Amino acid sequence: ASEERGGAVDGFTIEYDDMDDASPQKGNWDPAVESSNAKKAIADETVIGYIGTYNSGAAKVSMPLLNKAVLVMVGPGNTYPGLTKPGTGEPNEPAVYRPSGKIGYFRVVPTDDIQGAVACEYCRNDLNAKKVFILHDRELYGKGIADVFKKTAGATGVEVVGFEGIDPKASNYRSLVTKIRASGAEAVFFGDPDVLCGVGHLILNSRKKSACGGAKGRAAPRVPGLLMPKQVRRPRDIRRR
Repeated sequence: ASEERGGAVDGFTIEYDDMDDASPQKGNWDPAVESSNAKKAIADETVIGYIGTYNSGAAKVSMPLLNKAVLVMVGPGNTYPGLTKPGTGEPNEPAVYRPSGKIGYFRVVPTDDIQGAVACEYCRNDLNAKKVFILHDRELYGKGIADVFKKTAGATGVEVVGFEGIDPKASNYRSLVTKIRASGAEAVFFGDPDVLCGVGHLILNSRKKSACGGAKGRAAPRVPGLLMPKQVRRPRDIRRR
């Protein structure tokens, strides 16, 4: 957007500074790095806004720091409801992120309580799946949206035959594949689509051959179709509006 405007708005030059919140030690976003990023932005008097974070857990770290400094923050990917919605997270949320007493954080994506419910409706109405095995990566986003899916399942006629947190870095998921197959699941819902890119490949690969090198590569039990948030379209009644 800045480039389209020639890097200037109303006579002011806009500069974009990209900061990574990951660390080699964590192999993912790091609370210490995110805190440092926020403090760096606060210390720079020329900074007028903070765009981020990608992860809701990271937002929990920077939100109170930026709010106290009265520096506006716009989250392009945060979906955890508790960041802005009272009664949807911890008892002290979202007040704990607003030490100044003012609202300075805004997001542009729907929250997990909306995404999870729509995903469940899609699973029942569009996929006609009545039995679902739910997986999550134990992270704030993945676990959160999986919890909402599970909560919505009963009201939409979907039976949850399994609910399990897994290690996204595991080398194979053969035992998981066996458990899912034995559950009678007609679909598998995984909360985090980014993690599923790797996990899904291993699970689907386990459908064709043993992921742990069994006798002569004996075929593993077939796994039902994988469903993730990015595959979910809006329900029919919403699409017509």
